[in-house]
Amino acid sequence: MRNFELGRVAAGLLRPYLPLALSAMALGALGSLATVGSLALIDDALKNGPSPWNALGFVLLCPLMIAVQIGSFRANSWIVQSVMADLRKSIVEDILKAPIAVLERMQKHRMIVALNHDVEQLTNFIRGLPYLLVSILTATGCAAYLFYISWRLAGAAALAGAFRISLVRRLLHSAYALFFAEREAREGLQRDFDLLVEGCKELRLHQPRRARFREKRLLAKIDEIRELTHRNFTKFTAIEALESGSAFIVIGVLLATQQALGEPKETLGAFVVAMLFLREPVNYIVGYIPMFGRAETSFRQIAKLRDELANAESWARGDVGAADFSTIELRGVSYVYSSEEETAPFALGPIDLEVRRGETLFVVGENGSGKTTLIKLLLGLYAPTSGEILIDGAPVGDADRDDYRQRFSAVFFDYCLFDDVAMHADNAEAANDYLTRMELSAKTAIVDGVFSTTALSAGQRKRLALVSAFAEGRPVMVLDEWAAEQDPTFRRAFYSEILPDLKRRGKTLICVSHDDRYFAAADRVIHIMEGKIV
Repeated sequence: MRNFELGRVAAGLLRPYLPLALSAMALGALGSLATVGSLALIDDALKNGPSPWNALGFVLLCPLMIAVQIGSFRANSWIVQSVMADLRKSIVEDILKAPIAVLERMQKHRMIVALNHDVEQLTNFIRGLPYLLVSILTATGCAAYLFYISWRLAGAAALAGAFRISLVRRLLHSAYALFFAEREAREGLQRDFDLLVEGCKELRLHQPRRARFREKRLLAKIDEIRELTHRNFTKFTAIEALESGSAFIVIGVLLATQQALGEPKETLGAFVVAMLFLREPVNYIVGYIPMFGRAETSFRQIAKLRDELANAESWARGDVGAADFSTIELRGVSYVYSSEEETAPFALGPIDLEVRRGETLFVVGENGSGKTTLIKLLLGLYAPTSGEILIDGAPVGDADRDDYRQRFSAVFFDYCLFDDVAMHADNAEAANDYLTRMELSAKTAIVDGVFSTTALSAGQRKRLALVSAFAEGRPVMVLDEWAAEQDPTFRRAFYSEILPDLKRRGKTLICVSHDDRYFAAADRVIHIMEGKIV
């Protein structure tokens, strides 16, 4: 069933390029016919001696074989690169449209391996399909020609081939199990590569951890992949060697039993030449087998990933970021995290909260109290488990959530700073003014909508993220513990100067804060404890 699914997926990926694929296959078939025609010319020359017709046939067929092979390869290259691009685009779309809660539960390394390794394995499989078809056609043509030369010799060779196929199938049974183990090891290595980069500072500070991480995880996983890949390669090399060597064994047996088979030397000579031609397409068919195994493993992993990303969100119909509003209301909103363990999952709510346009609202509470969950619900990043969110009294449904989100810009505690600036047309001058106010104008600038550099200190990057969020021109700004990484001077300036200035510019401000000394900067302060407003 999985083999059928893999074939169906490959056919679906190739469907947009079917005319070009058919052309490439037609060229391959023409090349196969030219190969068989060359065999016939060789057979005739061996039996009857060279002739002008033989020479003319070679003059015509050899350039034809070269030309159709080049044309087939060029078409196939374009198809394969297009399929790889299409497959990556579809996975990117799945990730972009997947609910945030799903992405947060999913490990990043799984998506990276799927986008790189698995896509490449699938496209390698698809890349080989036209060559596989050409090889099958060529092998079929050569086999038919062998029966034409001598059905006795061809029958004996076919019996030997059946034995070889049986032996190859036994070897494949043990080889396929290694593909999945290799794929799992690659996923684990990608996870450790992420830790290697993200935890470089911590690894420098702790020699025993660094040694364990290096020896027990990184180097051990690299060695494991080397071993698995080598074992796979060894098995399939043995299969290819068996297939290649057995052809000569068959030829030797035929030579030894020539008289018993009752065939003249000329017939046997032509048969041997045709069998040697047959080796190349058969070797390709055998060599294609590991591609199929790797592709099948990668297909299963991509299918599993896409199943987990299947609940796609509706995207916005247009940018409504500047849309005005009076109130945002959470009415009886609850959110319950899914739990994959026996422990009770964290639950927020029910929450009743109204945010009024132009106010400054502080959200405070202990770590783990539910502040971040509340913020993600307000931003529309989470869909409520129960209750509803309303904007100016109108419920926000699944189809409206992306439109609703466009009213917000945010600097999260674990923010991601993009180098491009989504500049609102009316905010260019003010954004440059904020660069100066944040003491960043000497270090970076906005040039053609891009920061000239983002290689700054942690506190400076946080300030740059605020400039970027302000430049978007959205009516609501959410700042999650923005001042936590700032020195005392900037922390004081944030609460006493920046927030009041943003409010004067018409911004609605929602700030997560632990700075109780500056709570007076807020119009309202709500306190979250154990998932509820107290």
